[in-house]
Amino acid sequence: MINKKGFTLAEAVIALVVMGLIIILTLTTVKLLPNKNKALFKKAFQVISNVSYEILNDEDLYPDAVNLGYGDTSNVAYFGEDFGGDSKFCNLFARMINTSNNTISCESTVTPSDNIASDLKVDEDGEIDEENGETNSPSVVSADGIEFYLPVSGFATTQSIYMDVNNTAGPNCLYNEASCPKPDRFLIKVTKDGRVYAENDSIEMKYLENHTLQSDNE
Repeated sequence: MINKKGFTLAEAVIALVVMGLIIILTLTTVKLLPNKNKALFKKAFQVISNVSYEILNDEDLYPDAVNLGYGDTSNVAYFGEDFGGDSKFCNLFARMINTSNNTISCESTVTPSDNIASDLKVDEDGEIDEENGETNSPSVVSADGIEFYLPVSGFATTQSIYMDVNNTAGPNCLYNEASCPKPDRFLIKVTKDGRVYAENDSIEMKYLENHTLQSDNE
């Protein structure tokens, strides 16, 4: 005759306690996992800040920067190539970062906007709307895989730099509290006088809290 014996009350309580501890440890571990995209964004922001400062303060590239800033679209020579017009900033910026390949795209878009970043139509979930967007090809890709979408503009107004910090890896979205709490796509503003900043109350601003720029313009 088989004697079926169940758990005693004490054994059941111990099992529940152990399960509870495992759940708590698991949740704690998940919370402590670093947000890689946040770190990559801060790195990308640093690159934008440093390159922006460097090219605008180079008198050979922007000889009238004091008066015009990035609005100085006069032609200049850089390593044997001539750059000017609305694509000047894009071309100079792209050539100053370590690119993963030689592909640089600084053509004007076909929309009324003069900003490549804004031509990447984004839906309410932060996803690029490829049906209505004109392009999803970056201006340049850095050696560590960060995609930069640079403005093709004379900087009559403040421009945006759009970036995808992990290239083709997910989640491929801008911040959305519900659907994309840890984004890999971000927007940064650049003024004609070279100021680089994140908009107030944005996820970019939150990520940059306590971030110190390591550049010569401090």
